[in-house]
Amino acid sequence: MNISSLVIGQMQNTLGEHYTAIQSRYGDPRVYASQEEQMRRDQAAVMHARSKKTETLLEDAYTRQKERNRASHGDRFKRRSENGRPRSSAERVQRQTGEPQPAGS
Repeated sequence: MNISSLVIGQMQNTLGEHYTAIQSRYGDPRVYASQEEQMRRDQAAVMHARSKKTETLLEDAYTRQKERNRASHGDRFKRRSENGRPRSSAERVQRQTGEPQPAGS
């Protein structure tokens, strides 16, 4: 065996031991990157689920409010049609005061 091959072999062993010691102390950077990516995906999934839930709640609230508005509008029209057609302001003033109002007022 050649001295240079012994030195190279010893350096490889030393470097391998050093790399193993670093991995045991700090972890494998590839594993760490993989874990970070998984955490980012999990966080994105949580944010997406939260936004979908908010969207559903807002749509439901909008639909309920729209239905209430339609119902109250229908009730107003129903009451209006039961009372007959609305009087003009001149007719109301004339009935309140008992005096006819000029046509321009």
